[in-house]
Amino acid sequence: MKIAISGAHSQGKTTLIEALQKLEMFKDYIVRTSFTRKLQSEGIPINTDGTKVTQLYVMAEHFNRLHLGDNLLLDRSALDGIAYTKAVLLSDYCQDDCSVDYADALESLYKDMIFKYDVIFYVKPELPLIEDGIRATDQKFFDAVVGYFNELIVIAKHKGVKIVEISGSVEQRIEKITEYLSGKNI
Repeated sequence: MKIAISGAHSQGKTTLIEALQKLEMFKDYIVRTSFTRKLQSEGIPINTDGTKVTQLYVMAEHFNRLHLGDNLLLDRSALDGIAYTKAVLLSDYCQDDCSVDYADALESLYKDMIFKYDVIFYVKPELPLIEDGIRATDQKFFDAVVGYFNELIVIAKHKGVKIVEISGSVEQRIEKITEYLSGKNI
């Protein structure tokens, strides 16, 4: 199965992935965690400083991850990629020559990729933004990202994409995920 954990920054996705990969049911899965720190270390601007190049790089990475194998557990998905693309390129945060056409081109790629996930678990926003030198703590940016997630999720679910919204503690999130994957469909 191709499983992704999606959601806005600072909501515990990486912590959740790290806990999930310890479970027996994921022992044969290829696991990929967030690549935001890698982008930053390579000098690619992220968060509110993101550019068209940033967003293209992100979407290309999501595309590449989808082709690593059949059993994948991914920190983020193309859903994240396009929510952040919209928040960066269609806003006051845009740092370069941003246009709707560029965002539309990346959304076209997203529309092809989104159906390749067997299920996306969306971590509902409920945790405070924490400064760690990587994540954006700009509440306006966070709210824009969440707004785009909400819009995209409604459309994706309507088109048949399996998106399961989860919340609560790490343990509660794990329970919801394992129940869903074991066929108990929460």
